[in-house]
Amino acid sequence: MVSPDGTPKKCTSKFCCGYDFQGCHWAGTGSCNNNNICSSSDVQVGLDAEGDTGAQCYSIGRSKALCCSVPANLTSLLPVSLEDLFPTLPPQEDVPRFDLQFLSAEELGQHETSTNESSPQTLGFVVIDGPAESVGSLSKRDGSHIQFVTRGSRQEKGTHKARYICMDTSDGSNCDQMHVGGVEGKIFKMPEEAGFATYAVAHSTQPADDQRLPEHLKKRAPPNAVVHELEYSYNFTLSKRTDSDVYVRIDYAASNDYYEKIVAAPHQKRGEGLSRRFWSKSFDTWKSLFEGLREQPPQATMSYSFQKLLYGDDGTEKQCPGGNDGFLKISLQGLVQSQVRFGFTLVGRIAPELVLEEAYGFFDTKPTLSASLNFDGKGHLAIPDGTTARLLQGELSSMGFSHPGIVSFSPRLNVLVQMAGAGTLDGTFNMAIFSAADDVLTTHAPPNLGDFSGSAAGKAFKAAYDGAFDANGTGQIFALNLTTEAQMQLRIFDHGTSRSAAAVNFTSLLPHRFQILNNGSQLAFVDADQQPVSEVVVVVDVDRGNRIPGWSDADNTPHAVGPAPHALVVQTGRFEPIPRNAPRIDGAAVLGGSDLMGCSGAARGVLACPLPDKILGRFPELDDDPDGGRAASGNASEGGARGFRVRGPVGDFDVEAPPYPDGQNGLKLRQANPNAGRWTFVGQGACSGGSKVGADGPVSGVKYVTDHVLELQTLPRFLEFIMGEPQAIGGTAYRTNFSVVQQELLQRYITMQWRNLDPEGSSSDSNSPIADMWEAFGSVQTPHRLLNVERGLNAVKARLWGGMNPVSDVRWNALQFDDTSDVQNALNAIAAINGVMGVFNFINSQKVQTTLAEAANDFNVVLNRFQERFNSINNADINIVGQWEEYIRSVLSQQISTRARAWMIRRLGILVENWKGTRDSYLDHQQVEREQADAVINELGIILDSCLGPNGTTGSITLPRLAI
Repeated sequence: MVSPDGTPKKCTSKFCCGYDFQGCHWAGTGSCNNNNICSSSDVQVGLDAEGDTGAQCYSIGRSKALCCSVPANLTSLLPVSLEDLFPTLPPQEDVPRFDLQFLSAEELGQHETSTNESSPQTLGFVVIDGPAESVGSLSKRDGSHIQFVTRGSRQEKGTHKARYICMDTSDGSNCDQMHVGGVEGKIFKMPEEAGFATYAVAHSTQPADDQRLPEHLKKRAPPNAVVHELEYSYNFTLSKRTDSDVYVRIDYAASNDYYEKIVAAPHQKRGEGLSRRFWSKSFDTWKSLFEGLREQPPQATMSYSFQKLLYGDDGTEKQCPGGNDGFLKISLQGLVQSQVRFGFTLVGRIAPELVLEEAYGFFDTKPTLSASLNFDGKGHLAIPDGTTARLLQGELSSMGFSHPGIVSFSPRLNVLVQMAGAGTLDGTFNMAIFSAADDVLTTHAPPNLGDFSGSAAGKAFKAAYDGAFDANGTGQIFALNLTTEAQMQLRIFDHGTSRSAAAVNFTSLLPHRFQILNNGSQLAFVDADQQPVSEVVVVVDVDRGNRIPGWSDADNTPHAVGPAPHALVVQTGRFEPIPRNAPRIDGAAVLGGSDLMGCSGAARGVLACPLPDKILGRFPELDDDPDGGRAASGNASEGGARGFRVRGPVGDFDVEAPPYPDGQNGLKLRQANPNAGRWTFVGQGACSGGSKVGADGPVSGVKYVTDHVLELQTLPRFLEFIMGEPQAIGGTAYRTNFSVVQQELLQRYITMQWRNLDPEGSSSDSNSPIADMWEAFGSVQTPHRLLNVERGLNAVKARLWGGMNPVSDVRWNALQFDDTSDVQNALNAIAAINGVMGVFNFINSQKVQTTLAEAANDFNVVLNRFQERFNSINNADINIVGQWEEYIRSVLSQQISTRARAWMIRRLGILVENWKGTRDSYLDHQQVEREQADAVINELGIILDSCLGPNGTTGSITLPRLAI
């Protein structure tokens, strides 16, 4: 604008905004080169040539920027309108916060090689919207004046602490906004320097003990700034439970098309007026949207190269006659990869309770496995079908997206390995294996989005087999199953608690089987893809009915897709290999163990039994501490406190055992108790007599755990006993012959401090009787009562101590121990029985008997003191000390020996009967098989004789001598 005389005329005009911007100022001086940009904590509201400076930028075409602080109810960078994100539009005064990430491949485990080519458009998007009382931001990008001095831990679980200061103490400061509605349970968007996740739940804030500031902040901080400490976590079950809704939306996809067509697309209506948008339960709309996205071939790729030892045993421990026998080395090297496409959208609320309203997703894969199998073995092979392991170890996930406490998506690729077979063999060969999907394998949820589909290629390499191999036996001599597994693991509100977590696995399986078959006249080497399988399994669902909408309707059943491919015979005939030395075994094997290959003579009556720990390790019910307790604090398998339920005449109550040194394969206990030893089974290859134990470890591949020589479960069971509760011994119930202790009085006084139990007031002991009782069993304070024991030995001891069968009938039958079609079944059964006998050898060893007697007597001392105080206060005459001796002699010793002896006699009797029947069924020309059966029967008879002495006594099994 100019005046009539041609001179410039200055004027001002009002700038109207839809939001209450504060702290506005103009940015840009001089040429305005790189200084006319708003800071990350501000939003650009407008542009002008001069601003309020009266001078234009020197550079032609540049303008000055009007920068303002972001209002509390506005996120300046939200890339999508809220009305296009939520089925129910959040209130306008709410605060939307978001985290949008464009992802690349994550780092993989140290032992795997990845050539991942993940799409640069893979994205993860989380939006949280709620009232200022429930949701806030501490990020400078959102205009917060909070400056963090330190950051929290990089561990997901647990509580984090970080120090911070307020950088603006003027009247315009927004630091106090974090306290609106109270800090506890409030969800905050965190700055990058304060943690490793965008959102967190605040617990509390208070002035920090450490008021120091780093030098770079001292210069900028306000005078006398107070350093505060924020305590927070990623456990969103602790967020505020208010009447106001806190909304959450999560999107995750492998292509930018998903973002454009699903996330950022304007909402759709079915008609005019108040029609619901497509986030309603319109499966047809979602199906149509997904079909459009799934028409394109998968663009993202997961790829891993590997070189793995599947099984390794050089045979030296077996001492086979003639040497260079009883060995087996199987290795696999190659490449597994899969093209993937996926997209997920989850919409729901974090408060007032955790619930998802809408959930849709798909995960499609096209896997390929190309590998070389190397086999070198000689001996008698006996592999029980069913042992499966994953080829690749560690957290193998690429393109993953997660936010602790809210959601995690983990695309994974692995190969499931399983071997089977039986027979005497001698051979070395290489086999090229190829397995691939022909059509993409599809999965999705909810299930009514369509049918699962896909197919296998059913192809093989030319000239795939090269080697020399011969074998005796019929049927399947050897089989290797390689199943390529592509999976999306989805965890929602997952903070380690099943109460508020949902876990869903989208899985596609492409099985492949290589077999060596013997029809009696020739060997056939058969290679084939199997029919693919797709499934969606809801592993854990949110409780209280907060299920993922429609997903829990899935049948959780594997679905075979596509036609079954034809088997391909790649080689036939017998080729005797040249004599050779046993191969060198380096590194840990995927399938572990050393009991699958026996001496060639095993088929002619020479038996070699595996050590019991090799067999007991196949029983998942034998966990690290199966004493009936539960984790009370810490990790039960790493020595945390353990809680026990006590059954009483008028109701149950809980007692808690203290923590104890455990972990690092026995190292923690040895540091606390150098005399803890390493107890395990010894005597490799022995059948009868294979129950010996020794304390001279370590032994390679053995897992050691802490053993309470006097088992923790003894105390809760003893408390039940003195209150008159019956204890089962065989088929009878035993009750104490002494006067019972009233439950109300026992509960009251056993937890009372000693100084309050002393009527004269002479004691200053703040411990309780039950605390001192627990110390007798062994703890962090009394590690000399504890020993390092092989995991299986420890577990069987705990089961016997609790009056349980050492191995359940279900597990025994599942492992086919009574099956006489393969001698290895009998050898494995003998090893399991030796494991039970080993418990008695352990208990009756001098070191263990001494430790057991000391623990029992320490417990007796505490009982004496408690009994004296109890009787004095209540004018009673109870005899808890007498009940302790009664319990040890008449209950515990009998429970252990009676149960174990009955179980072993029953199991051995069945084995002998079965093998005698099998031996008698052999024809005259089956001399080798008859000799084999006789050898098994002979070993079983020797062991049975040790259980059945004259007149039915226990023979060489000595009852545990529990000293008082």
